[in-house]
Amino acid sequence: MRKLLVILVMVSTVLFTDLIVRWASETTVEAQAKTSLTAGVGTPTLDGIESEGEWTSDSITTSRGVTVKAMIDDINLYVLATWEDSTDSVAKDQWTFDGTNWNGLGDEDRISFIWDMKDENGNSLNGDDGAACATMCHTPIMRTNVGRVDVWHWKAHRFNPMGFSDDKYWDTCQDCGDGGRHGDGGSGSGDRNRNEEKTAPVYMAASDPGANVDFLADDQSVLDAFDPFGVEPGSVDLRVPFDNSAQFAVGAEIPGRQLATPTGNRASVRSAGKWANGMWTVEFSRPLAGEVGLDGKPEDFAVPLGGSVDFTSETFDDVADHSRHIFETGAAETTADTKVYTLNFPDPTTLYFAQFADGSGISSQITLFNLNEEQGAATTILLKDDAGEPLTVDLNGEEVNGELEVIIPAGSLRRFETDGLGDTVVGSVTVESDGNLAGVILFGGTTGLAGVGSSVALDEVGFTAPMEVNTGAGTDTGIAVMNLEAQEVTLDLQLCDEDGGVLATAQMALPAMGHRALFVTEVEWDTVVDFSDFDGLLKVTATGSTSATVIQTRPSQLATMPVAAN
Repeated sequence: MRKLLVILVMVSTVLFTDLIVRWASETTVEAQAKTSLTAGVGTPTLDGIESEGEWTSDSITTSRGVTVKAMIDDINLYVLATWEDSTDSVAKDQWTFDGTNWNGLGDEDRISFIWDMKDENGNSLNGDDGAACATMCHTPIMRTNVGRVDVWHWKAHRFNPMGFSDDKYWDTCQDCGDGGRHGDGGSGSGDRNRNEEKTAPVYMAASDPGANVDFLADDQSVLDAFDPFGVEPGSVDLRVPFDNSAQFAVGAEIPGRQLATPTGNRASVRSAGKWANGMWTVEFSRPLAGEVGLDGKPEDFAVPLGGSVDFTSETFDDVADHSRHIFETGAAETTADTKVYTLNFPDPTTLYFAQFADGSGISSQITLFNLNEEQGAATTILLKDDAGEPLTVDLNGEEVNGELEVIIPAGSLRRFETDGLGDTVVGSVTVESDGNLAGVILFGGTTGLAGVGSSVALDEVGFTAPMEVNTGAGTDTGIAVMNLEAQEVTLDLQLCDEDGGVLATAQMALPAMGHRALFVTEVEWDTVVDFSDFDGLLKVTATGSTSATVIQTRPSQLATMPVAAN
């Protein structure tokens, strides 16, 4: 019986192991077969570490074995690249003393991202090949087929210690000094450290001989800016002129490159790369808009929210003192070797609710529903008072101080309701989400209930709203306006009759991110207006972006209506 049990266990183990192997194989194939990913919404910290919960987007694994993730926030695009490398190679052209001569050998690990740059009509500037490196590199010189591509080139020695990647673009030029390859406007890393005869270094570390530091800094400012993201790339010292009379030991080393801080457009791509346990982890960030060169042409691709960009990625591994494409096997590079991938960008939902109230029997209920049936939406609810400061309220029994982060599950709705207790507080609500949300606020009390739909963002053109007032019948109409700017906005108001004739004017200031709700009868008009039976229009222009809604009250009734942009 025991022998039978052992046999059964062995068979079960073999079957289970086979299942795991097949599952892992299928999973790997599926990951590599996937050619697009969608950026998540969030702000990762650049430190060369993929921290838990930080990179929430989906991922792809390229044909080079690089796993790529991406995130965006209001300012930057962030990209994460991780790949296996058994050794961390960071010594570029390093000088080593053999007792008689100096020999410059060694290379650095690198990775590049090549981004397709589309024209104003969304057409690929590199033709049907998109950003495929195989169609551009070494044919016989690096160049594009049509137009430009944006290139991020991370280099373990020359740029990583200063927290940057080399930001470049390629075009069709074949007769330029480096073919179609160009650095963005500004300066890049430091120069090579070698004499005119290319036989020895021209600089050494201030602490030489015997220093054996990993990097040389051009000056004190570079030394002060070294390793801004704490990736610990190695030791560094100031450069000083090479002393031919210095006594170096056999095996002494001097860096073959000098570090400098990139400037201008070439300094747009910040990066933090760290090697640990046979794995490189490199995190990138770059402003969403990208940069434009002195010729008026873009040097970077602009992130198209709600759109996508094609890209490819190449890795370079230091093998036997020769940096090369990690995939090289001696065969000529083909288009199939370098697959084109697509990074999709969400069009993040932002909902503006220009009126929110709680207390003294008035309550507000925020209802949000996710229109995406497949993916949950990471959502932030921001509550501001009239002064633009965080508004503290009770939502679903929990005290919220101005901000609440929630997940709205796929195809679901969630409600967040105040308790209506305490003194009356008023303000506005902004909902930011990486998903496709819709929402409404239901607020009111003894005077009635009204649903407040989200309002659009209005720029300086302002808005127009109908106004109806009848003091005898108890009818009044007003507006609630929220400032979407980080600075004060001034509103210019015109009260018009039903034919559009101006009856009175007024001016009102909204603090940064502030709010104001008042009836038309409460505005300090420059001319006395008869509101006993008024029917007309309110026209508003602003010095910045705002959002607004109309509020109307009747006996035991409360209603809200959206406004119309001018």
